[in-house]
Amino acid sequence: MENNLEKKVEYADIELSDEIDEDKMKEYVQKKASLKEEIDKMEQEKENLKIQRKETGKYIEFRNLPEAKQYKRFKGNRKHLIDTIKMIAYRSETALVLIIREYLSKNDIASRSLIQQLLQTDADISPNYETNDLVVTIHNMTNPIQNEVVSKLCQELNDTETIFPCTNLRMIFKTVST
Repeated sequence: MENNLEKKVEYADIELSDEIDEDKMKEYVQKKASLKEEIDKMEQEKENLKIQRKETGKYIEFRNLPEAKQYKRFKGNRKHLIDTIKMIAYRSETALVLIIREYLSKNDIASRSLIQQLLQTDADISPNYETNDLVVTIHNMTNPIQNEVVSKLCQELNDTETIFPCTNLRMIFKTVST
């Protein structure tokens, strides 16, 4: 396409010199005709490419892909495992929502939102083998009310005296602000 533009500029720039004689006129006409022919040829090629692009499908069906390009599908067992993990995570989230609901004056959506934010918040995990504790220190939330609710949740979780699986370490939850 750039070449086409260059040819159009060259075509427009061709001028006759001061003296007009028959040889120069023939050369001028021949050069102009040659350039016009090239430009017309390029324009026709451009139109053909536009038509070809319109006829080309925008999407390729999976079955029409070459076998090397076809992706491998998940096996049923793997999907089942992922679904099970998601279900466990949702149930855990729901259990935590039920614990903090009494501390929030807002509805269930606010409680779930806070728990989702809590699960994505940074935390420090420090094992203390002398006291057999695994201390989980949760970083601050976005506002003081949320920090207070998370602190109360930590206290309730600490009251359960949960032992971390496959160890003898008791989990202790606390916030950075406490």
